[in-house]
Amino acid sequence: MKVSHRGKKLNAGKKIVPTKFFVNILNSCGRFEITEGKSLVASGQVYESQKIVFQERPPEYTRDNLFLTGKDIYEELKISGYEFGSSFQGVIEADIEGVSGVIRWQDKWIPFLDSVLLFFLLSSSSEQFRVPTEILSLKIDPNIFESFVNRNYVSEKDELRDTIQKKCAIGFEFSGREEMSGKRLCGFASSQAIATSIHVEPKFCIEIPDNWSLEEAATIPIVYTTCYYCFFTRARLQPRESVLIHSGTGGVGLAAINIALRLNCEIFVTV
Repeated sequence: MKVSHRGKKLNAGKKIVPTKFFVNILNSCGRFEITEGKSLVASGQVYESQKIVFQERPPEYTRDNLFLTGKDIYEELKISGYEFGSSFQGVIEADIEGVSGVIRWQDKWIPFLDSVLLFFLLSSSSEQFRVPTEILSLKIDPNIFESFVNRNYVSEKDELRDTIQKKCAIGFEFSGREEMSGKRLCGFASSQAIATSIHVEPKFCIEIPDNWSLEEAATIPIVYTTCYYCFFTRARLQPRESVLIHSGTGGVGLAAINIALRLNCEIFVTV
């Protein structure tokens, strides 16, 4: 995989505005593009090579040498002008030379690779602001990688399995009344929403309009959020465009039709 991208310096003390990227992947050929608005940020191709030669398994990381904690690393980088959000603070610790260390795997490749690139900054003796702009070659033995991931996730998987066996873990959307205020709310839960009462995060709740019943409200969160993601995050749907909606009689299909009608789109539906 070969990619190139541009970097942007974040000035300390100024308000940081989130940057949104759009990723387009062509599954037929493996080509991908990452854009910001109308600007191309990165492009490349993902492919499976038949001639990959992996190096011997590296030695286990030890703390024999001086090392830095992740907190120390990111505080020092922030002073130098590098700003990392919590999702991208994947380096747990590293040796003082920036040659080896421990990186957290969070089931996401982009933060993981970003943390790998961070070692370029740690090993650089220059105090100037520098951003890696190209990956020339990257080889990961999937068997070794999987063994490390599974080693750390065994306890979490066992805990999840015990939870499913002991409790009812199904149900992701709900409607009802808040215990203290009596407000009618609907929204999302991570699990166990099919119950008489649940604990939920306030940020995943919305107040039910007066003209909705609790039964109607319980059908809204997942289907309309799915449509919002498909239409506006992925497809960037604009008013009066043409839309093809499959399975138009299902929950997501009906929600998609309602949104498309609201935008005065030309709608084509299959059932």
